[in-house]
Amino acid sequence: MRPAYLWFFFKVESATELSAALVDAKSAGIRREGLNPDGLRGWSWGKLVFDEVTLSDDDFLGGVNCGLQIFRDHFLYYRPMVAATALGGAAAAFDNVVWQIRQRLGSHTIDNCRDSALDILARSYVSIHSCLLSALMAQVLVERGSSFASLWSRGAKANSVETAVGIVSNLALLSGAMAYEENSAVGKILNDLRGLLYADGIQDALYRAVGRSIIREY
Repeated sequence: MRPAYLWFFFKVESATELSAALVDAKSAGIRREGLNPDGLRGWSWGKLVFDEVTLSDDDFLGGVNCGLQIFRDHFLYYRPMVAATALGGAAAAFDNVVWQIRQRLGSHTIDNCRDSALDILARSYVSIHSCLLSALMAQVLVERGSSFASLWSRGAKANSVETAVGIVSNLALLSGAMAYEENSAVGKILNDLRGLLYADGIQDALYRAVGRSIIREY
């Protein structure tokens, strides 16, 4: 299902800052080109080409030079949602692997669960819920307009995605060869999460921004 409108950022000639606009997705001159990503297989992925697309004053969001602030406000709200999405993927992989282990125990394919596997399951469970609480806290701070909203939004996103990747990587080992089959749910989740390590800025950049905020705010 294609969107009715497209929201994009650009720089007007002679302007000093980014601007933002909302245009009809069916506008003449807009062309979509698909891309085949390595990860993120469950998402639509590609690029938009704008060829002589005409904008009216009413299409601008906040006017010329107002795009950067709109961009920042959007990502304040967006990042905790990405964090929660990543953790949801980790939780789905967790449920999948737990189900597999129970099936093996029930069929006596294995007699018991190794201590190392129990340790991974326990750490995964606690980490998912702990990170989810931080993502919810970040969203609350954003909604309240707190001066700490940016710090928490960036930190929750970076830490949650990083944690989710680590969790699913460990869970894949418990799943065994099945995790690396083409139609494996665990394998797909892991590919998607690896893509999120780079979406919305790489992890190091987000952590550095958090560090700068800590120095200023504290």
